[in-house]
Amino acid sequence: MQLRVDFAFLVIFTGAIFNTQCDDDDAGDDDASVTPTENAKKKTHLQATNVTVVIISQDNPYHVKLAISLKRDILKQAEKLKNSPNIELLHERWPMTGAWTLLPIFPDLARNEIEFGDTDWFFFCEDKTKVNLQGLLSLLAQYDPQKLLFLGKALHDQEATIIHHFAFHENPKQFAYPDFAAGFLLSKPLVKRYVYVIPACVE
Repeated sequence: MQLRVDFAFLVIFTGAIFNTQCDDDDAGDDDASVTPTENAKKKTHLQATNVTVVIISQDNPYHVKLAISLKRDILKQAEKLKNSPNIELLHERWPMTGAWTLLPIFPDLARNEIEFGDTDWFFFCEDKTKVNLQGLLSLLAQYDPQKLLFLGKALHDQEATIIHHFAFHENPKQFAYPDFAAGFLLSKPLVKRYVYVIPACVE
């Protein structure tokens, strides 16, 4: 099974983000893409409870303090909305080797219907990320959570790097990857697809 990746650019918060849509070969081309403008005509009814925030925290006093502070800030913003997102601290919920890569936690996110059954979107961010919860929900209301979507600020290497296995070494700027500090989003169907397509990487 192959994944086809298409890139489109838009704006969230203070910078440009990329919208990656992945469709396997079995998916029809007619449904291969959707833009915010198209989906805005039929905005989804999105609640904060439909979003799970994963703060990529580290198990040391400095970073734990930052992560807890961010969690409290998000919950304070949620009070005005009268519903709150599910917020997980990476080092507490998944204290496993390599969890910082996020791949090892995908099976739990994809299959744990008791805790993540209401989740349509997973938002990953660092403990220093500034989160505008209302802005986040307003953006997501323009997208169909049933599609395979990856939203985040796009970064590009200036030259081929070993950390990315020299991908696109002839033209590194063709290879976009997310800025963890800015935060990025995955729709639940995309997380499930990752677990299905690359099980060797996530289990």
